[in-house]
Amino acid sequence: MCNVLSREKQIEVLHHLVEGNTIRSTSRLSGVHRDTICRLMVTFGQRCKAFMGAKLRGLTLRHVEVDEIWTFVGKKQARLSPEEKAECYDMGDVYLWTCLDQDTKLVASFLVGKRSADNARRLMTDLSRRLVMPTPHQSDPHGYQPGGYIHITQLSTDAFPAYPEAVDLAFGPYAKYGQIKKDYRNATQPGRYAPPEMVGTERKGIREPLGRAEGRRTVADGAVG
Repeated sequence: MCNVLSREKQIEVLHHLVEGNTIRSTSRLSGVHRDTICRLMVTFGQRCKAFMGAKLRGLTLRHVEVDEIWTFVGKKQARLSPEEKAECYDMGDVYLWTCLDQDTKLVASFLVGKRSADNARRLMTDLSRRLVMPTPHQSDPHGYQPGGYIHITQLSTDAFPAYPEAVDLAFGPYAKYGQIKKDYRNATQPGRYAPPEMVGTERKGIREPLGRAEGRRTVADGAVG
């Protein structure tokens, strides 16, 4: 027989997790078995994803910052055996891809998976479907206005080579796009793990849409924010 937690107990467990407690400490605080907590996390995550997919539509976002957050499943990529690398696609290095609106801090789209060109295309396609896209008629000359494409958002990514093709596939000429390349140097304490120090950034404009007067800006005018 399935053991179903009450709504109050579920909220208590989720509250502990959101506050930063581990699964084991949440189990001690709430008295709920850790396997039950894990199943609750999966169920809650799936429902959040469904809610987000249904509600985050028709968005108007000025500047979307796209990034990937590294983690790993099971073991780090370098420690996988040749057989695991060939067969276990869900082990090793995994990334949380995020699309963050600069103004509202809304995560308009996300994806969990390998750092691959296919996932870059999936992320950008999903993001474009959540934004308000202009109709073909809006690009035609009408109302005594010249024709041309109107950008709907500005995108900033790192220098991952798959992004330009993914942005072109998902947005075409409707988005301004630039890359931000960050330069790091190793930690100053040898033999001890520490995050690398960022020593500089380089901004590079990739695409500036050709459009009407209100949308005409060059890369030098600030295509990359």
